[in-house]
Amino acid sequence: IIAMYHSPTPTSVRQIDWPCNQCDVRNKAVCKSLQSDRISTLGAIKQHRHFDQKQTIWRDDTNVSHVNIVVSGVVKLSKILPDGRDQIVALAFPTDILGNVFSRRNEHFAEAITDVELCRFPIQHFERVLSEQPKLGYALLKKTTADLNAAREWMVALGRKDATERVASLLVMLSKRTDMLPHPSEQPHSNYPRFVIPLSRADIATFLALTIETVCRKLTLLKSMRIIEIASFHTVEVLDPEGLEALAGENK
Repeated sequence: IIAMYHSPTPTSVRQIDWPCNQCDVRNKAVCKSLQSDRISTLGAIKQHRHFDQKQTIWRDDTNVSHVNIVVSGVVKLSKILPDGRDQIVALAFPTDILGNVFSRRNEHFAEAITDVELCRFPIQHFERVLSEQPKLGYALLKKTTADLNAAREWMVALGRKDATERVASLLVMLSKRTDMLPHPSEQPHSNYPRFVIPLSRADIATFLALTIETVCRKLTLLKSMRIIEIASFHTVEVLDPEGLEALAGENK
């Protein structure tokens, strides 16, 4: 099933600011390729923006104005069909890049799944810095290649994997980004890895091209198999990481 798209309630976009040396992703994002004496070239053109949960960051088929690095939160990228249905095509986590550097049009709809902080660079100024800083361009190429490979792997998941394998693949992907996801509010009762699933059940269904009912059944199945424990509606503990990866086809 593909969920119908509903425009989120408009909320304000807040401008915030902090120096690069205090940024949480300074040593993880593409800007880590720049030494302290070179980071000022990016710092001089950066802008920070806060987007509330469910707030639109940009709509599809609009002009690209900025290149963005996700500092915190999770963003979903969707393709909106003419009849209003949408398909989630990607999730962006902290350190990920939003905005096509070499295009002038946004091809996908971007929405904040959680509260989101973005570090933004005007596209023309960013292109100039790229021409002046080859290491930044190389880091951007590596990141783009990694994202392309991940997208190809996800095409395999949607095209060839069954429902159980798809749900397991999503949980494996999220478990590998636990340091980038919101931390569970409740105290853990064990030493098992745990993380917050930032998506609603409806978003999971849209992302995996399944029905909401199938997603719920498969999560219950994984729980009954003692692969995971659902600590709360959005919090999952991975009891058997190897078993989860096996179900997802990650270790074949």
